[in-house]
Amino acid sequence: MSTPSVYFVSLGCPKNRVDTEVMLGMTADQGSALTDDPAEAEVIVVNTCGFIGAAKEESIDTILEMAQFKQTGRCKRLVVTGCLSQRYPEELTREIPEIDHLLGSGEVEKVAAAIASVGRVVDVASVPAYLYDHTTPRVPTQASYSSYVKIAEGCDRPCSFCIIPKLRGPQRSRNLDSIVREVETLSQRGVVEVNLVAQDLTTYGTDLPAEGRPTLASLLRRIAAPGPGSLRWVRLHYAYPTAVTDELLTVMAEGPRSARYLDVPLQHVDDRVLKHMRRGHVGKTVHQLVERARRLVPGLTLRTTFIVGHPGETEE
Repeated sequence: MSTPSVYFVSLGCPKNRVDTEVMLGMTADQGSALTDDPAEAEVIVVNTCGFIGAAKEESIDTILEMAQFKQTGRCKRLVVTGCLSQRYPEELTREIPEIDHLLGSGEVEKVAAAIASVGRVVDVASVPAYLYDHTTPRVPTQASYSSYVKIAEGCDRPCSFCIIPKLRGPQRSRNLDSIVREVETLSQRGVVEVNLVAQDLTTYGTDLPAEGRPTLASLLRRIAAPGPGSLRWVRLHYAYPTAVTDELLTVMAEGPRSARYLDVPLQHVDDRVLKHMRRGHVGKTVHQLVERARRLVPGLTLRTTFIVGHPGETEE
């Protein structure tokens, strides 16, 4: 029995890109041919984003665009996965009949089965639980010198504006040695830059057994130390303001392969708005973090985001 040719579309954040690369690896391992031309694909997989309005619109438009290849191309099966599927499985099933197989954000490892299946299938777990490791196949989709490494999945924080816990499930951290081995493999393959990503990097390890529990600082100390391979720097993305410790900042400053770069979504600095956001801290905490970071990591590049127009926020 021949295996179908498959085309993938990846939308959304870098964490979603990692999921797509894992699905590409699993699909290739199954024996399917990967194609970069949707018109030639017998199966099309769309990995969606469902976080904000614009992302949802892009995902729906892409699904409908790919569905047209059932008429104009060779497509016989349309598989839709990711956060939009996790958030709106009933609506997508009802409103877009062209979808043949719907997978949630936690059904990454079922992609090969979805490609090979027949009939209409909806497979979306109420609580996502999947987590890849260093043994999971991956097909890189970006420049050969850079790669994302997901160190944890999910989030337990109660921020009022964020739906990530529902889309991605509870916090679940990877084993430290597994992450180190993945980074070492990437370095051996010529990767120069590793970008650590998670819904919240700074809660890494908090869900693991207390004895020998790793932290983001201990992980960075391991992978930013001198070693063989091409790796030159490690970047940190999505660190929570209240959980950036002095130890982490010190390791960042001293690690030979640690980029002096920190991505912290501050979101706001007004006490009242921060309370409405349920961020768990006040504006003073933000100022203190920036001061500590500048003092402990000279030359630090701080990347951040702010929310404007949150309910209850005044023009002032």
